[in-house]
Amino acid sequence: MYHSKRSLKRVNLDMLVERHEWGSLVEQLLSKHGKKFVCWDQHLRDDFLLKVCQHQPPTSAVSMIVALHRRCLHKTDADGRTALHVAVVNRSRLDVVNFLAQQFPEAAALKDQFGKTPLMLVCENF
Repeated sequence: MYHSKRSLKRVNLDMLVERHEWGSLVEQLLSKHGKKFVCWDQHLRDDFLLKVCQHQPPTSAVSMIVALHRRCLHKTDADGRTALHVAVVNRSRLDVVNFLAQQFPEAAALKDQFGKTPLMLVCENF
């Protein structure tokens, strides 16, 4: 099966996330090619931070993604959840939740399609 370099790069980044290979992910994001890819790939621009937040990432990975493409903080998933919601639901580390809340404070007041704010989700999940 033929894959373009862009689709191979996407698969590799997804694989690194799913394997929790955070150091390798950050390294890829720091590379010039990785930076171009993150900034310009439409699919990645839309949902990559949301995907990463499903896997209890370290702050280094989250901050790198936000630094490369700040608008990803405003993206919501099919349930209307921001990266802050997703991080809370997936019991991300407190430093990640704190970082996301500092970067996009308005997310703390946003309700998902079920009427839940990130704080409500914290109360339900802990």
